[in-house]
Amino acid sequence: MTTLNLKLYYAPPVEPANPRGARAAAAAYGWMLAALRPLADRLAARRAAAAARRRAQEVLTVRTLAWQIRATDPRVAGELSAAADRYEQQHGG
Repeated sequence: MTTLNLKLYYAPPVEPANPRGARAAAAAYGWMLAALRPLADRLAARRAAAAARRRAQEVLTVRTLAWQIRATDPRVAGELSAAADRYEQQHGG
């Protein structure tokens, strides 16, 4: 038969002390975030505009391809045009 002896020691909970300057550091961090917010907003707007231009260029490329092959394969040209329409509807063209 195996015996297992455990000794448990109770340690009272220790509350962490506030480090020096924590409030000042938190205030400085908050100020920094508030100061950088307009920059982040402009960057996000610039990226959104670039993505919209890229989507418009992709649709134009597909429509141009459909226009070029309409005489040789009208069915594929129609499907390309329909795909471009769906893409515009889904992604806000």
